Amino acid sequence: MTGSITPAESEIRLAPGLTDEDWRRASNAMSVALDPLGNGERAGWDNPETGHSGAFRPAGLPFVRAGEVCRAWVADVKTKVVSRHQEGTSCRAPGEDWRIAANQKVAEAR
Repeated sequence: MTGSITPAESEIRLAPGLTDEDWRRASNAMSVALDPLGNGERAGWDNPETGHSGAFRPAGLPFVRAGEVCRAWVADVKTKVVSRHQEGTSCRAPGEDWRIAANQKVAEAR
């Protein structure tokens, strides 16, 4: 079993209206952008099937909180309905994937 990346009901989503495949692609971009050993540059994603896209950029150095590595980020998300700029923090426990721990919309355009 490979495990699922479909967010649980209680997991914070990046934006409403994203499909599971959008989230899979966004999650992969988030992992690349937030990797503590990475270059700290922007990592984009898109889903040609839905037309949704976005990008993550780290907004600070990694830090440890409650035994997890965390990192702040800024993201842009575009769906068919809305474009939004967000800020948040993602964390990951050793051996696990990044998860969004906090997320707030900064600006939105229709």
